[in-house]
Amino acid sequence: MINKEIELKTMRLLVTKTSRMQIMVGKSLGTLLFWVATITISFAVIFIISGSWFLKDYFHSFVFLFYIVSFVVLVSTVFTKSKLTMFLGILFGIALPILGLASAVSSKWYLVPFKYLLPYRYLEGSIGLMFVPIIIGVIYLLISVFIMQRKDL
Repeated sequence: MINKEIELKTMRLLVTKTSRMQIMVGKSLGTLLFWVATITISFAVIFIISGSWFLKDYFHSFVFLFYIVSFVVLVSTVFTKSKLTMFLGILFGIALPILGLASAVSSKWYLVPFKYLLPYRYLEGSIGLMFVPIIIGVIYLLISVFIMQRKDL
């Protein structure tokens, strides 16, 4: 998302019109709103077929999407090459769910960081724990904004 703009030099055009923080927030919100619309349409179709709306699962999807979009923005900001970011996206997309679910059911010492960094543990618990992935996502966004402020375009 971010590094492709920098590679194509279109980020320079955006930076002259608005701040880097607004660019980062706008890209994040745009991506998040696309996926929120997609999930809402999916849940609407399920509602039409089943006759019930699964509100807790709906909110879990939003929290998970926010976490993932924040993580993607961070990865796209940290790594400068878009091909490397796409490769890492595929790698993370396969490895992180496996590590997250394994850490949720295992008590091995080397899986403990994944238990607390990934959202799977928090989405299984109470409603209050749903705020932890949101906080982690906000931290990811703040780190990516900080990196973007320091980056030379």
